[in-house]
Amino acid sequence: MKYLLLSFMLFGNAVAGTLTICHDTHFALCESSVGHPTGKMITVISNEGKKMQYPEVAVNCPIVKGDAIAYLGTGTMGNSCISKDKNVVYSIWSPIQHFPQEANAYSTKTEKAQKAEFVQCPTSSKNTFSQCFSMACKVGKVVNGVPTADCLCPQNSNIEETTAVPSGAAFFTVAGQFNKNGKDVCTRNPVGGPAPN
Repeated sequence: MKYLLLSFMLFGNAVAGTLTICHDTHFALCESSVGHPTGKMITVISNEGKKMQYPEVAVNCPIVKGDAIAYLGTGTMGNSCISKDKNVVYSIWSPIQHFPQEANAYSTKTEKAQKAEFVQCPTSSKNTFSQCFSMACKVGKVVNGVPTADCLCPQNSNIEETTAVPSGAAFFTVAGQFNKNGKDVCTRNPVGGPAPN
């Protein structure tokens, strides 16, 4: 049920005809990772075709294979599900609930270690999120047998990349595995999306 809600939040306002299902594709699944500010700005293409700039965050994500949803030609993604550069994969979205988690060093030893955990982050001046949908990523290191990708993403952008979400606004994430040892994932720029008003 939570993933149906997440899907609605992500794509409920999508412009008709801009979404594509990429079949049996290697892609970066960033939704459970956290972002690290680079101090730079990133330029992305919104689903309205406009160039937009946001603060940039670096995000490391597992590479998985399967069917996923993409906005072709938006973000920093090309017009195809597969990059012509073999060292580039795209960060797109899938509703799968078990996949290697950055919080657990991408361990695949147990199902629990791979479970995406939904978190609603409240309004707080300390909370910001990363938005990594339809972004180009460089193939990175293999960690515990899992290939990963290094992605550069906008901070506090809405999913269509048309508007900056106010810093501190409520948002959702499935990076809840980072909520351990007294740490709060909501303060760590997790990949997520703005909560509906």
